[in-house]
Amino acid sequence: MRAKRTLLALALPFALLLPAACGGADEGGGDSGTLRILTNLPDSDSKGKQLTTIIANFQKANPGVKIEREDAPAPEEAHNRYEQAKLAGNEPDIVITNLFGKPTSWLDNGATVDVAKDAKDWGLESLFLPEALNAWRKPDGRLQGFPWEGFTWPVWYNLDLLNKAGVAKVPTTTDELIDATKKLRAAGIQPIVTGGKDWSGNKLFSLIVESMTTDEQALAAFRDGAWDTPEVKAGIELFTKLRDAGVFTDSAEGLTADQQRSTFGAGKAAIMHGGSWDYGSADIPTAKNANIELGGFPLAPSSTRQKPVIYTDFTATGVWISPKGQDKAATVEKFVKHLYTPESLGLLVEAGALAPVADDKVKVDKSTLPKLYVQASEKLKATTEVAVLSDVHVPTKSQTGFERATSLAFTPGTSADDIIKALKQAWQ
Repeated sequence: MRAKRTLLALALPFALLLPAACGGADEGGGDSGTLRILTNLPDSDSKGKQLTTIIANFQKANPGVKIEREDAPAPEEAHNRYEQAKLAGNEPDIVITNLFGKPTSWLDNGATVDVAKDAKDWGLESLFLPEALNAWRKPDGRLQGFPWEGFTWPVWYNLDLLNKAGVAKVPTTTDELIDATKKLRAAGIQPIVTGGKDWSGNKLFSLIVESMTTDEQALAAFRDGAWDTPEVKAGIELFTKLRDAGVFTDSAEGLTADQQRSTFGAGKAAIMHGGSWDYGSADIPTAKNANIELGGFPLAPSSTRQKPVIYTDFTATGVWISPKGQDKAATVEKFVKHLYTPESLGLLVEAGALAPVADDKVKVDKSTLPKLYVQASEKLKATTEVAVLSDVHVPTKSQTGFERATSLAFTPGTSADDIIKALKQAWQ
């Protein structure tokens, strides 16, 4: 008897049929020349392997176009390489990387070009979720790049470890979280592991603060350094209360994101704030083998939010065009359209790599997706509330100081007032 394959309807980009405006992406191989592409997606990354196939398919359909691809091992390295190449007047035509840190100033500095008109002229604009495009728009309407990959960033709960410690259910309030912490520590299990030294702890700090604010109040802190308003201060005081209750792992202020992943992956901590990029990670055995429940960060009684909070955004990967790429508009258009064909996006979906950036639904074979990816798509929207991510709102000059201040926040004994002082200094 034939086994039935269960199909899961996910809100993934894009529908199997694209508008006619995109139909010509791979028709005719008349274009010639070379496209130089810089990415932070090497073949060691599952998305990088799929990108290799996507590029090979493009070249089969367009044999006159040569692709020269350079892969950096990490986003920060890709950002540095691009800026160095731009200064030397030898930048690539296309960059595929995230919208964080240095790239947030590229368009303003003339390092990349506004693609708002291209999105319309190439028939791509109407395909994106408004929030996906808005994540890449400047306040004046300019579009920094084409969103290609979004993400969810929930809280991971290892139910096996919680149950072992006598915690019957995932905590949804801070009182329940503190009670769970006591039981976990009594059982010799660390509670929330986080990289207090770097960006991972920085984002957890921000999420906790935002559980006590509105998005507008959080944006005022991220954009303008308004860290001393009553609502934001209440969030920082909640953070110090949780820290002093032992909610975070021992020596969290000295840990990195890699140590966070390895500690949780080894089953040495029960909870972490982790992104969808790790749903199928071989580096986190518990992602595949343990009983993991995804949820949000628990709320205090006086929280402004209705449900536990998570992050979701569309800035994980995008497609940027350089001034040199603009000079090859016809070939760049053809390649960019190819990245958004159902076939290309389907390869990324198979890797469990994409969060929705478009309205349409596509049926995906559930068996090809990481189980946490499936759980997130089925559950998180109903059980959590999304807070605003700081990445594109914090001024570039303040980002390093922001991380230093949040590392200080994880240090035992640091008061809320001292944390606020450090944060405000980062915005001066």
